[in-house]
Amino acid sequence: MSSRNLHKLMAYVLARQVESGEYGAVSEQRLREALTDGPDLDDAERALLLLSPVARDDWDRVRREVLDDVREHWMGSGADTELVPLAASSASDTGQIDVNGPDFTVSLFQQDHEGTTWVILVQLGPNLRAGLYPMSTLRLIDDEGLEWARGRPDAQGELIATWHNDEVSLQERAKGHRLRLEPI
Repeated sequence: MSSRNLHKLMAYVLARQVESGEYGAVSEQRLREALTDGPDLDDAERALLLLSPVARDDWDRVRREVLDDVREHWMGSGADTELVPLAASSASDTGQIDVNGPDFTVSLFQQDHEGTTWVILVQLGPNLRAGLYPMSTLRLIDDEGLEWARGRPDAQGELIATWHNDEVSLQERAKGHRLRLEPI
């Protein structure tokens, strides 16, 4: 079963759940903590999200609030979350491609390892880093919606990902597609 079909099946099953109240609750404060300063939800809290429609609704609501906070901070600081590759890209003889913008840079490192064709490094500038929480997760997507990277930036504002699809050339996509960072 494909991951897309598995996702649809899981969504269908979860949508049919009836709240019984027997599994407990997670406070809004704890949900916000897990999304901002940490720590992550523990196993029991994650299990509750699977068992309780009310807990999932609370999680979604708090998550949207936290994402709105990040977006508002970025907008208020004038941070630029998009890169225009043709105007800002450079390639080296080593197979490294850099796409630079005022508030973040994307570097692509070509790999010869089996299964990994690129290592992607996203380096955030001060405007973007200032608006993030320690538990914030970002994704890098292009203007056609293809996700290049996803994860939590480290304390230095770096997000590292690997690209495993040798049928899609990031080198070619970097030449003709805008890249955008967004909190998720």
